[in-house]
Amino acid sequence: MNLTALEINDIKKSLSNPRMVSWNKVRISSDFSLLNSNVLWSNRVNSTSSSPEELTIKLHQFNFSLCMSMIPTLQIFEILLRNKINDNLKSYTANPMWWKSVRKVNLNKGAIKKIQSAEDSINNTGRGVNPNRIISELSLGFWVSIFNAEYDNPRDVSKNLWNLTLHKIFQNGVSVSRGNIHSDLEEIRKLRNKVSHNDPILLNDILSTYTKILQLSQYMCPVTSRWIKRNSPIEYVLSSQIKKALVVVRNLYGR
Repeated sequence: MNLTALEINDIKKSLSNPRMVSWNKVRISSDFSLLNSNVLWSNRVNSTSSSPEELTIKLHQFNFSLCMSMIPTLQIFEILLRNKINDNLKSYTANPMWWKSVRKVNLNKGAIKKIQSAEDSINNTGRGVNPNRIISELSLGFWVSIFNAEYDNPRDVSKNLWNLTLHKIFQNGVSVSRGNIHSDLEEIRKLRNKVSHNDPILLNDILSTYTKILQLSQYMCPVTSRWIKRNSPIEYVLSSQIKKALVVVRNLYGR
């Protein structure tokens, strides 16, 4: 069923006027007919009889559905990545708290600060600090930063993590480069942050990022990559019609 005028007004206030204005620009495009259809929402809603403001709200609704469908994939990928890095650096340093082996792993001040914050957070809950709890407390941004260019320095053993050990994480990849790995991880991190904050992701190339998640997972663990693909809700949400619609949106509105 369609929304009433009062419902539309209340929802507009909840979503905020700037956001409504932004998405309304997308909706009013003359080439936006594919998204002004029942492709995006339940057939119980007659999109042709919906008001312009309701269609804009429906656009948000679909964006939220996309965010929800990406959460399981992003969460599994983040767990896979951090565990692979952790296992790799534990083996490399022979120390479960590898960040303390500064002669081999010389993290920058920002990374050390994040580890200290993780320890403080654990202590504040009354739990004892141990390596596993610290690892699970660290953000995706921390793990992505491990592939920064500063850790690809052949002149400094403690800053040469990529060449000495981290490249082994992606052993199933053919001639992978640190730069490409970092670039792909940054793209995934940005999408993950948008999804976490319910920001618009319709304008992102979701399919491209999803493909990179599967590819990097394949490099790290082919079995897990196949498992992600078989069980990812995004595989079912992105029908062929919706894929075409998302291309239309990006072409019209840009990233």
